[in-house]
Amino acid sequence: MRIPTMKSSRSGAKAAAKATAPAQSPSTAEAIGRAVRRVATSVRSAFFSSSSIMRGKSAYEAASPSARVQSVPDVGPNGALQAHAVMRARSRHGYRNNPLIRQAIRSVAANVIGYGIKPVIPFPDLAELWNDWVEEADARGQLDFYGMQFVGVQTTAMGGETGFRFRDRKEKDGLAVPFQIQMMEGDHIPLTLTQIAENGNEIIAGVERDAIDRVVAYHIYRRHPGDVSPRGADWQTVRVPAEDFILMFMPERPGDTRGVPWMSSSLNKFDGIDTWDDAALERQKTTTMYGGFFRKPVDADDGSVPGAAATDEEDVILQPLEPSTFVELPQGYSVDFANPPGADPNSPALRRDQVAGAAVSVGLAFEHITLNFEKLGDRQFRALMLEVTRLLESVQHHMVVQQLCKPVWRRFVQTAILSGKWTPPEGARERDYMRVEWMPPARGHIHPVQEISAYAEAIRAGITSRKRVAAELGVDVSAIDIENGRDAARAKEAGVVYSVYPGTDGALPPPSDNSAAITALEKAEMEERLERLEAAEGA
Repeated sequence: MRIPTMKSSRSGAKAAAKATAPAQSPSTAEAIGRAVRRVATSVRSAFFSSSSIMRGKSAYEAASPSARVQSVPDVGPNGALQAHAVMRARSRHGYRNNPLIRQAIRSVAANVIGYGIKPVIPFPDLAELWNDWVEEADARGQLDFYGMQFVGVQTTAMGGETGFRFRDRKEKDGLAVPFQIQMMEGDHIPLTLTQIAENGNEIIAGVERDAIDRVVAYHIYRRHPGDVSPRGADWQTVRVPAEDFILMFMPERPGDTRGVPWMSSSLNKFDGIDTWDDAALERQKTTTMYGGFFRKPVDADDGSVPGAAATDEEDVILQPLEPSTFVELPQGYSVDFANPPGADPNSPALRRDQVAGAAVSVGLAFEHITLNFEKLGDRQFRALMLEVTRLLESVQHHMVVQQLCKPVWRRFVQTAILSGKWTPPEGARERDYMRVEWMPPARGHIHPVQEISAYAEAIRAGITSRKRVAAELGVDVSAIDIENGRDAARAKEAGVVYSVYPGTDGALPPPSDNSAAITALEKAEMEERLERLEAAEGA
């Protein structure tokens, strides 16, 4: 039988003893230690709890049931399209106002396109026609086709995507080939247009797909919805077949319909860097505004200066000084020069890390967007460029060549044939002139002597060819051979000797019919290209 009164009296005695006992306050170190352990435990439990394993919830810390982890959103490829407009606007605002963002986007375009990704055309007459058309490709008449490539990549990096609409022209327009390209921003395709079309196709963010998920049309505004026009806004869309329109962007997930600005993952970081720079600059400006401070002499009793001459002026105003100026102060005045604190010595390294973290969002390094190479030697820069070049080459091939250059070339050749501007040579098959190689711009040399020597050794060892080396340098090997043949013939005719031409110790090569050799080279090169195209088609 329990006796509550006994328990109660014992509890009361203990409570009284505790009340009368002197307080045992823990030391400061012990209190801090317990607080740190509690914080560490709570932080870890925010991501992982061993009890959750026993309950069968998750064996991965990244999938712990904490609120911070479980609140991470996950949507399908087109589930976040409503955020594209905000990111696009912020990216453009950053390009206009942040020099780092501007340089990052320009550096992407300069490294991916440079002076242009050009075709290697096996038919001289078609190549000549192409070169004429390149100058007239832009429907607005501002750029040539390679300039449109540059602006297209720059626009895609900034806004996520770029549109190219094919425009057929009339014979009376006097173009080399009656076909031009109208370049436009992604804003022309409404992000909010998601519905079922009258023909039963799905329209997602202005892009129409058929039953097998193939893009068949784009619904576009005739004018940019955010631009100024004397006609006012035009919110009516027009349906443009997919064969007449290109939407160039780099998909990030299978099923992506629209492109995301490339700097979307670093916009907040760039804003933080910008705020940091402004704060540091204002801090330094404020501290350097003060040259020094002067102290008035004050008597402890009546406020007068002991031994000072009488004066009618109550205050002495010190004006800013010119260089090398001597100033006589009244008796008793003293001057303390300003000694503002310097910048944080760790600030440059920390800022470099922050800028580098933002730069990688577009596949570049700190040096690319700051043009500050003081921390890199030539070997480190080579290693850096090897990694950066891999991404740049993937953008060149997977986006620019595949999405833009190839469709433009097919449309150019088709229009040239249909308009009678070019006739395929006898025996040539369609795939012989519909497929061409696209040659990216040359990479600059970090150490030209070493790199050219390495190319020459590789050719002599048989592990590469002159053709591939020439392509890496951004030139066509057949054009080089023809030019060298003409140069050698001209030198022979003039009776001059150059050591770069065949011979011993700069001697002239034996007499030969250079014109026949040039013709043979051109014929052999064309046959080689045709064979390669046939082999590629067969594979």
